[in-house]
Amino acid sequence: MNLILGGGITGLSLGWGLEEQKRPYVIVEKESNPGGLCRSVHLEVRGKGFFHFDLAGHVLHLRSPEIKTRLAPFLKRCGELERRAWIYMAGRPRPLWGAPRLRRGSPPAAGTSSGRLVPYPFQAHIAQLSPAMAEECLVGFLKAWVHPPSRRGASAGEAYPPTFDQWVTESFGEGIAKYFMRPYNKKLWTVPLDRMTCEWMGRFVPRPSVEDIAKGFITRQTTVMGYNPVFFYPKEGGIEALVKWMRGRLAPRNLHTGAEVVEVNPGRREVVLANGEHQPYERLFSTLPLPRLVKSIKASPPAVRQAARRLTCNSLMVLYLALDHPVESDRHWVYMPEEEFPFYRVGFPSNLTPHNAPAGCGSLLVECAVSRLEKVDVERWSTEVIEHLVKLGWIRSRASVLKHEAVRLPQAYVIFDRHRTKAVHVIQEYLKSVGIVSVGRYGAWEYSSIEDNIRTGLAVASK
Repeated sequence: MNLILGGGITGLSLGWGLEEQKRPYVIVEKESNPGGLCRSVHLEVRGKGFFHFDLAGHVLHLRSPEIKTRLAPFLKRCGELERRAWIYMAGRPRPLWGAPRLRRGSPPAAGTSSGRLVPYPFQAHIAQLSPAMAEECLVGFLKAWVHPPSRRGASAGEAYPPTFDQWVTESFGEGIAKYFMRPYNKKLWTVPLDRMTCEWMGRFVPRPSVEDIAKGFITRQTTVMGYNPVFFYPKEGGIEALVKWMRGRLAPRNLHTGAEVVEVNPGRREVVLANGEHQPYERLFSTLPLPRLVKSIKASPPAVRQAARRLTCNSLMVLYLALDHPVESDRHWVYMPEEEFPFYRVGFPSNLTPHNAPAGCGSLLVECAVSRLEKVDVERWSTEVIEHLVKLGWIRSRASVLKHEAVRLPQAYVIFDRHRTKAVHVIQEYLKSVGIVSVGRYGAWEYSSIEDNIRTGLAVASK
C-alpha cells in the first residue's frame, strides 16, 4: 500500500498519478476538505448572495506543456487572463529596517492620498515614477550595470552573492532597492534581507536588461515580464475548483479526510492517526511540513530534530471584504511596498471572474505577512486596513463593507535563511534512510507554485 500524508495539491497529484497506474494508495488529510492552502472561502451576505475568496491569493500559471495537456479538461472551465498587476507608491518612504509592526500609524486624511500606480514589475517601469525617483533608480541601475560585482572575498565554490540583500543591490542598484525591492520583500518575508539567501528566487524575481529599461523610458509602455504574465483562473468556485476537479480523478474510497497524523513509525511501517487507527504502508509519501513530520517520528535522531528546529516560515493574515459596489478598476492585484500600509498586497477577486461576487458588488482580499510568533489584534488590524482602503478610494466608505472576515494562516512562506539548505539536507537524508519520500511546498521546505506541486506529485508517483 502506498500511503500519502496530506491532501494538498502535491498529495492529490501523487494520488492522481498512482490512480492512473492502478497502484493501491490511500491519502490521509487532517482537514474535512482536501486542498491545503488552495481551498476557498464562501461568505454569504443576506439579500445579496455569496462572495467567493481563496484562502490567500492564488492563480494558475502554467509553463509546462505536459501539465497544460493534463489539465486541459479543467482549463475549459477557466478564463485565461493577462496579468493586470500594479505597485502603489505613496511617495512617502519610511524607515526600511525597523522591527516589524502591524500598527504603522494612522491612514492619511481623506483626500490626501497622492500616490501613483506603477505597472508590475517595478524594475521595468521606473520611467513611470516621479522624475526624482525615476532618476535615482535609473542612475543606480546603470551604476550597477557598468560596475558589476568583483566577487572579491568569495572563495571557490561559495555561493555568490551570499545574501538576497546583496544580490538586490548589485542587480538593480540602490534606487530600485530603496524604493521597492527592500521594503516590499521585507514586508513579504518578515526578516531582514541580509539574513536570506538567493536560493528561492529562480524565475520569481524578474531582472530587466538595460534594453528593457531604455525601452521603458522611451516608450513608457508596460513591459510584460515575470513568471505569470498570463494565467488561468476558474470561472466559478474559486481556486478550490481545481482541487475538486483533481479529487474527481481519484477513487473516493482512497481519500480519508478528518484523519490527523500523530505518529509515524518507520520501523513498523505504520502511521498512527488521532482517532487511534493504525494505517500500515509499504511506501510512505509525505507532504506534511518537515518539522511536523520529524516531530511525529519518535525515533528520529537528535541531529535530525535539531535540524527541524532550524527551519522557519512566516504566517499570513488575510482579510476578505465583501463590498456593496463594484470594484472601480480592472486590476487583479496591487503590491504595497511602503511601511505605512499594514499589508503587502491587495487582490480583487471579483475582477478575476464575475462569479466571485453577486451582481453589482465587488470584493477585495488583503494579505499581510507576520512573524509566526507575532501576536495580532485581528479586529484592530482589520479596522485599520479598511480605513486605509477607504482613504485610497478603493472602498467608497466604511458602510460599503457588507461583511468582512479575517483569518490567520499559521504557515505561509518558507524562510530561506543560511540554515535552511543544510537543515533540509540532514532531514531528507534521514527520511530517505528510513524509506520516507517527503515532497511538496512544505514537504521539501521550498518556494513553489501550484504547477510545480502538480508536476512533482505526478513525477514522484511515476517512479
